[in-house]
Amino acid sequence: MNLIEAFIAFDSWTRLNTLSANQRSLYIAIMQLWNAAGRPEYSTIPEQKLTELSGLSKKTFYNVRDQLEEFGLISVVKSKNKNVAPKYILEDISVKSDDDFTPEVTLKENRSVKNDSNFTPHVTPELTLDVTPISTPKLAPYTEKRIEEERREESRRSSNSNLSQLIEFYENNFGKLPPLVLDDLNYAYNDYGYELTLEAMKRAVRQQKNFRTALNILDYWSRNGVKTLADAEAESKAFNQRKNQAVTENKVSPKAGRNVPEWTDEGRLIKAGVDTTGMTQNEMYKLAGEMGLHDA
Repeated sequence: MNLIEAFIAFDSWTRLNTLSANQRSLYIAIMQLWNAAGRPEYSTIPEQKLTELSGLSKKTFYNVRDQLEEFGLISVVKSKNKNVAPKYILEDISVKSDDDFTPEVTLKENRSVKNDSNFTPHVTPELTLDVTPISTPKLAPYTEKRIEEERREESRRSSNSNLSQLIEFYENNFGKLPPLVLDDLNYAYNDYGYELTLEAMKRAVRQQKNFRTALNILDYWSRNGVKTLADAEAESKAFNQRKNQAVTENKVSPKAGRNVPEWTDEGRLIKAGVDTTGMTQNEMYKLAGEMGLHDA
């Protein structure tokens, strides 16, 4: 079997079985060294060489090697001497096709002679088909542990993809992403999820605010029980109603001569056209936060 045939067999095998990225890397590394050695029956390969080619750590290497051996892809013959590298054998996982199958036909003579002096024996060939069954591929055991590993791997890939999209959105709208802000973005993603984090960033952009505004929005949602985009939309409608009601129903101007610093919650609300008469400090703080005045 040459290298091309080995790759074709491996490709056919993986169409029926699922391998992780680590398992693929180690198998291909063994295949490359086997080919470089002239494709012998077995190859003596140092473990350090395989870890370098596959990019696996030593601990991960042993686990993945045992898995490949369990799947029937390789055989490992370990030496009693610890200083001697193990021997690796690439198992034949090729699948014979119907086009390659040729039944063997064996002719057996069956002579039947009558008790007649004038009878000439006639040879009748008897056909016997010697059928060799087509080999089936070796299937890796699909255990619960393997299923769970694949789920974790898929979840990790999906998680990395979502975080990458958030980073790309940040850099396209807020500018270069500093390392400390990357930590904040990562924490926000882990705490609130991809959809809410992205929506909060979009709202900050629409308000022409910075990323800190997005974090404040997420914190406000968390305190008000917002866990999904639908919850966020419902909260936005309720907020707009409260805002409009506060502006339209409280048009009384503050008393003449009243001196309120603009940096306070009350000063910001008055500047926004809200009458704060009768409101407590907590009520003014909450309303100013809902209106995004804390970032002003």
